[in-house]
Amino acid sequence: MALSGLDIYKLLPKTNCRECGFPACLAFAMQLARKAERIDKCPYLSKESKEVFEAQALPPIKLITLGEGEDKLEIGNESVIFRHEEKFHHPCGIGIIIQDSLSKEEIEQEIAKINSLRFERVGQKIQVNLIAVEAKAGAGRFIEAVKTVSQNTKIALALMNEDPEALKAALSILKGRRPLIYSANENNLKMMAGLAKDYGAVLAVSVKDLDSVVSLTTELNNLGCLDLVLEIKGKSITDRIWDLTQIRRLALKKNNRALGYPVLTVIEESDSFEEAQEAATYISKYAGNAKYS
Repeated sequence: MALSGLDIYKLLPKTNCRECGFPACLAFAMQLARKAERIDKCPYLSKESKEVFEAQALPPIKLITLGEGEDKLEIGNESVIFRHEEKFHHPCGIGIIIQDSLSKEEIEQEIAKINSLRFERVGQKIQVNLIAVEAKAGAGRFIEAVKTVSQNTKIALALMNEDPEALKAALSILKGRRPLIYSANENNLKMMAGLAKDYGAVLAVSVKDLDSVVSLTTELNNLGCLDLVLEIKGKSITDRIWDLTQIRRLALKKNNRALGYPVLTVIEESDSFEEAQEAATYISKYAGNAKYS
């Protein structure tokens, strides 16, 4: 939550030195609360107070960038509960899952379809934003699939694999393309965090409840892994919507930094119509990225 004028006043030195251009610290604090002045005008601010103001300056939900260039996907940086309250700066990204069990020719055909699925509506460019390669047929097939996909598209990529050696090889192929690694959990946290840091990738954190999200993101931050996407999995649609809503409210209203990241939902229904319906539901409440097969 934003600091009030009195909250800000408590962090100021209270010297009333007037070097900021105001007659008293309280008057300066009120202007800071209105965002009419900058905190760097105070020459006597303590280190502790500076850290508080720097933390407050960060967006409640962090901006995360996947991919590079014109086809990069930016998600997060949210500042309001309901998206209609402000301009929709970073719409939910749409992802497609491609399994490595497909042949090279089949993968190339799928990528060609995805690349061609681009159109403009009311000045907004609409396209697939993320392609995820899912491991189904062993490390060798996975690495070849990643290579084929990366050679045929500039769209941001995700790697759905928990085999560390296969991930290392795939991340080496995608060096500089800032992919998403899917996913970290209680059992592989340190290994996944190391890969994300070493290769400049974004890490998805997949858990089953909100308490686990908080503990894992806190631990990942302590490990120096700061670019995260959150997923709560294994629940009904109703329960997932509840969790998505709580994550957003706690990040924006309670300034819970452990939950201040974009949210990912993965849909793998057998019926394509139901799959699209479920994806649309999560886009409305409040996924930063919806990925389906």
